[in-house]
Amino acid sequence: MIKVCKFGGTAMAQAESIKRVADIVVADDTRIGIVLSAPGKRHEYDTKVTDLLYRAFAEPRVWNDIRERFVDIIVGLDIDFDIDKEFNQIFLDINNGINSHYIVSRGEYLIGKIFAKYIGFEFVDAKEIIMLDHNGNIDLVATRRQSKVLLNQYMHYLSSNISSSNLSKHKGFVLPGFYGACNNQICLLGRGGSDISGAILSNILTAKVYENWTDVDGFFAFDPRFGNSNLNATISYRQAIDLSQFGATVLHPDSCVVASIDETPIIIKNTFAPTNCGTKVVKHNYCKKSKLVGVGGIKFNKILQVTKPDNIGHPLSRDLLWALHKSDIEVNNLVVNDNNAYLHLTNNTSTKDINIFKKALKNINSNYVVASRKLSLIKLVGRDIVDKALSILRLRDIKVVYSMVAQDSTLLGVYTKDFDKSIKVLYSSFA
Repeated sequence: MIKVCKFGGTAMAQAESIKRVADIVVADDTRIGIVLSAPGKRHEYDTKVTDLLYRAFAEPRVWNDIRERFVDIIVGLDIDFDIDKEFNQIFLDINNGINSHYIVSRGEYLIGKIFAKYIGFEFVDAKEIIMLDHNGNIDLVATRRQSKVLLNQYMHYLSSNISSSNLSKHKGFVLPGFYGACNNQICLLGRGGSDISGAILSNILTAKVYENWTDVDGFFAFDPRFGNSNLNATISYRQAIDLSQFGATVLHPDSCVVASIDETPIIIKNTFAPTNCGTKVVKHNYCKKSKLVGVGGIKFNKILQVTKPDNIGHPLSRDLLWALHKSDIEVNNLVVNDNNAYLHLTNNTSTKDINIFKKALKNINSNYVVASRKLSLIKLVGRDIVDKALSILRLRDIKVVYSMVAQDSTLLGVYTKDFDKSIKVLYSSFA
């Protein structure tokens, strides 16, 4: 059996936590593919290496701070690693006009090489494995094709070791997360991209399990800052995506999409409490009725309310789709409720786009009213819980502007002034 493990930035922040990661890896001979994030914060007032790399564009002196972070790790691990050689190559590439994605990716690249040296695993550069198309989207076909060329021989060696009775020689490889390549150029996967890298590697290797090691035990029903709540032993890919899109930072939602292709289970584990059970993310979660799996929310969301005051002309939904087409406006969600519609806009939506949309609607029916609303969104994940939730909020005089019910989740729109109160009321009733 092959396991792929991803470890987050907190685990890579300093030598002591890296030693903890190494202990976790060598404790299980099936942990073969290791994906790493760049070093994160060592303490509350520290700065992540990735953020330092972003700053290095405008503040060249920051390179000294970045180098010192890695020197501290190398000294703490007591390994022979020529960090100056690596930095000289980085500066040479910068002078030759390398792209900005390359620079930002060096945190994962360097910690990957350092950890591989420390644990005795092979280092495989993600730019040689993970392929993206010209839009920056993952190209799994090209990635599988590329991985066969570079990993087949090595994986054959690993497979022969795994199938033998002697597993004392634990071998594996380290892949830096967060980036891949497009047209031979480094391309970033975005914030939280190392989660995606781990899912891609699991897909490539047809891993039986993808362990995502982080600094929490898994998916709780409520954000821990509201108090103690139940840890979900199991949730579905869909439920994990819903919670991740509404504030849960446990797992990148796209990693669930990739893992679901081959139905690879994802197990969320706590690097700093490795014996804890964690949360298993699978295709189906057969939870009991009226059980709350989780609550997430987005505060201060950009929302347009469209009101059609009469029943003359086309249905509201048809007019909306036409106006959206004419304005090319970006919408995350569209909820139609009787003669009202609520459009959840992306952060990229400009005032110009909104004005074009309004004009298109007015041309269809001059009676349309379009207004911006200070609404926030609450996502309730679980089956048959909406009636209880609405009743609880109603009793506390919290107005639910609209609700949209799906099979395993409910989306509620509340006034932003009531957002925090709503979460606390739900917590006190469901937790």
